[in-house]
Amino acid sequence: MKNYLTVFIVILFFTSCNNSTSHTKNTFSNPTETIANTTPSIKAEGTMTAKINGKQWAATSLMPPETAGRIVGYSGKEYIDLPYSKQYMKAGKKIILGEDEAADIFFTGVGLCVTKSGEMEIIKVDEHTADGKFYFTAIENASGKSIEVTNGFFKIFLDK
Repeated sequence: MKNYLTVFIVILFFTSCNNSTSHTKNTFSNPTETIANTTPSIKAEGTMTAKINGKQWAATSLMPPETAGRIVGYSGKEYIDLPYSKQYMKAGKKIILGEDEAADIFFTGVGLCVTKSGEMEIIKVDEHTADGKFYFTAIENASGKSIEVTNGFFKIFLDK
């Protein structure tokens, strides 16, 4: 009888654990949704500003580029995402934005957009920071609508 009770408790334990995890939502099923609904948990010093279709936009936080592997500025659930590489961090370096070097933007009322064309230029680099400017035209995935990002500027802190 004691063995039956032990087996019953073990089965009950595994069954209850299985039921509690079966209701957990898989947050990685849709990467676009996951990124769009994420606010960075790591805040870094720095800044990012731009005009999106003529409207001023400013990031309230930046993800450290070494952590993200990208230059990402967030304002609530909106973000601008630019390419990053330590090799780029040289004053005067220009990066042509497009298919090979993508910039993304998620903007309220528009959705996720990907780069059609544009440019990012590193304008100043010192021991701890890099400043850059950027502009690009992006296309909204769902509607094909064109989005203009102009007068972009960022200052990031580098991990040396």
